[in-house]
Amino acid sequence: MKYYAYGIVATDAQLPEMTGLAEETISLFSFQEVALLVSNYVDEEDKPVMSSRKNLLAHQKVVEAMMQIHTILPLQFGTVLDAETAEKMLEDRYNQFQNNLIEFEGKVELNLKATWVDMSSVFAQIANKDEEIQQLKQGIENLDGLNRQNALIEVGKKVQEKLLQSKEDLAEHFENDLKEYVLKSERGKIISDELALNLHFLVDKSQESELDNQIQKVSENYENELRFKYFGPLAPLTFINWEEHD
Repeated sequence: MKYYAYGIVATDAQLPEMTGLAEETISLFSFQEVALLVSNYVDEEDKPVMSSRKNLLAHQKVVEAMMQIHTILPLQFGTVLDAETAEKMLEDRYNQFQNNLIEFEGKVELNLKATWVDMSSVFAQIANKDEEIQQLKQGIENLDGLNRQNALIEVGKKVQEKLLQSKEDLAEHFENDLKEYVLKSERGKIISDELALNLHFLVDKSQESELDNQIQKVSENYENELRFKYFGPLAPLTFINWEEHD
């Protein structure tokens, strides 16, 4: 028998009345005081779990439902284990799982992202305000051929450097203004020019509304520049070091 695993919970956790992937019943695979939240997984060809919208939603719904009633340490989507591997995982990392369950009890993760409203305007503003870039652009006028091409590449590099610095400044601003309301903060990956901000916050549930209000207040300063997206509450995945299971 193989199991699809959603996360780690305490052995005495109650289960939400719902099904998981492929409408399979969710259950606990227990080892002493910790357990894997699982459902049966059947695949005759032994293929990885398809990352379809249906499967992703099923995984997410189980984790979110469990989070409403118990602390859960979520596992990566697509985690499939046989009984032997599941037991070994719980046994080998028993102390870590127990400590994490205690550490994250009553806490949630919130994710704040922001994208630039007008990317071309952002690039133009950087190019027009920075003296070093202005000097490089003026020098290009007298160049041609390969020299001109190399100079344009250098201007592009400088603009990218300034863009990254503006993102660093933005993240620092939000971190400073929100630190009173969060337990921990982490910067997520910035995977495109358009993505200006990606912050994860570990928050005590009692502070959620206060943090929401403060985020709204700080965001108003960027109303015409940035488009914000706010995700949460989520189970605290970003703040868990899963090592080989992350």
